[in-house]
Amino acid sequence: MTDEPGRRERKRARTRSTVVTVAQELFRDRGFEHTTIEDVARAADVAVQTVFNHVSSKEELFFADRVPWAVMIGSAPCPAPGEDWAEALVRQLTEASVGYLGGLADPAYLDMAAQVESVPALNRYERAVHTRAEESLAGHLATAGVSSHPRLTAALLLATTRVHAHEHRQRVIAGTPLAESLEQVGRMLPGYLSQVLSMTSPVPA
Repeated sequence: MTDEPGRRERKRARTRSTVVTVAQELFRDRGFEHTTIEDVARAADVAVQTVFNHVSSKEELFFADRVPWAVMIGSAPCPAPGEDWAEALVRQLTEASVGYLGGLADPAYLDMAAQVESVPALNRYERAVHTRAEESLAGHLATAGVSSHPRLTAALLLATTRVHAHEHRQRVIAGTPLAESLEQVGRMLPGYLSQVLSMTSPVPA
């Protein structure tokens, strides 16, 4: 018996990896707005349709495999010993923000951030990613029973997280030392997030 299905999947994964790598190199070298899907297909030596077999848009290709923070901010936390669910969530959102900003030490990610800030289509796509994470987090909040208004709480938590991350992203792009932003976010964000959870916690019967 041959491993034909497995071989096809491995080939598909290799092709996707090649397309994503080539595309993101072109986006970095030429800029998102000056790179077409046709350019990507030509450089990756594949058909244009092959690119669209793996992604639905150029924006998706730009962000492919580069938004682990989106999964983290939309996931249910895993409390550490002695930590309740809400405390674990505050820690998780703070770690996601600090981790994202810490990635800006890599020139490739710093360039990515600068393009997201300057290209409206990328900014809109990033907001859509946040919206999906917000919907996911609202579901986890409802299940955990830590909020009287899960959708409102999720929106406030992720808006707070996003504003802090974006403000400091802009500062780092402008030349502010990264360590300074990391320290400020790590110190200030937990307090703001805790206030949101306190304001929207269930009222005792």
